Amino acid sequence: MIDRELNEIKNKYNQVLERFKKAEAFLEDESIPLDERMKYIGEEEDIHKPKKLFNQVVRSMSLLIKEYETHTGFGMTTHEVFNGFDI
Repeated sequence: MIDRELNEIKNKYNQVLERFKKAEAFLEDESIPLDERMKYIGEEEDIHKPKKLFNQVVRSMSLLIKEYETHTGFGMTTHEVFNGFDI
């Protein structure tokens, strides 16, 4: 039986991964002007700036991957990293 904390980590990861995939699709959408897409990549001091938001998604994924590894004692599979968990 999967414990509650691990299930919570997996659910959070799936949510963040979905946000990442939506951001990735936006950034790759050539119908959107390049300067508009580039607003969402890079570093900004103000948390409300678009660039900061994308970095937060990537950082959240990284932290959840580490949290999973700490909780289970082993890393996520490549499939889990790119596709999330079946829950």
